[in-house]
Amino acid sequence: MPLRLRFGVIHGAILLTAVACSFGQTDEARYASYTEAEQAGVLYGGGYLPMLLPKSAIRIVEEHNASTYRQLVTFVFDETDRAAMTNGCRSLSMGQVKPPAVSSTWWPKDLAVVPLSSSSNDYFYCPIDEGYLALTKDTAFFWRG
Repeated sequence: MPLRLRFGVIHGAILLTAVACSFGQTDEARYASYTEAEQAGVLYGGGYLPMLLPKSAIRIVEEHNASTYRQLVTFVFDETDRAAMTNGCRSLSMGQVKPPAVSSTWWPKDLAVVPLSSSSNDYFYCPIDEGYLALTKDTAFFWRG
């Protein structure tokens, strides 16, 4: 095999391996506040945070896999933002909610099982973000996939 062809085969194999390894890669990000996330450029098309994220959001944790479109997000919010966050979302009963296809060490166990086992949340489907939302008094859990 000529050297040029051999180099091309090796280069192609390395590239294929790199693509295959990054396909299932999950990335996690944490932001202390909405302002910090905004400064990092991860809001509204510049990142993976949902459109429903209120300006009062703090302790934001986001995990996603860009290849599979699966995502988990949690944050604490001011209760006065609840109506604005759920505007445009459809209220659901616990039985109508599809649990996330992925989990994480920080994700609540009662939101990771089928059927969901937490009746203390209010559940929504939010078409603009194409995902589910579970709200407690001041904590939100959002997921896709």
